[in-house]
Amino acid sequence: MITERDITAAKTRELRAASGLSQKAFWAAVGVQQSVGCRHETGATKIPKPVRMLLVAVYVSPAGTALADIKGVKATARQARRDLAKAADSISAARDALARVAGEAA
Repeated sequence: MITERDITAAKTRELRAASGLSQKAFWAAVGVQQSVGCRHETGATKIPKPVRMLLVAVYVSPAGTALADIKGVKATARQARRDLAKAADSISAARDALARVAGEAA
């Protein structure tokens, strides 16, 4: 089990990659601005113990990983809705084009 002592710059990059979240979303979940999180990920600044503890709670603990899974499902659902809207627009455009062609042929 990963503890707060195991949280390093490299581990934060690994956790963020595993979460599939943007840097902004990943760090916002633990109350850290993206620019500060970026410095933590590169090792430019030390990650404070309270932040390391929150990272473990949110991204390592079973409850935290369940929350990350829910966020991932929500993101997937949002993308699916966007994809469906694009498909509907394409179908509508194709229908309009067919109607024009049929009108010209008549």
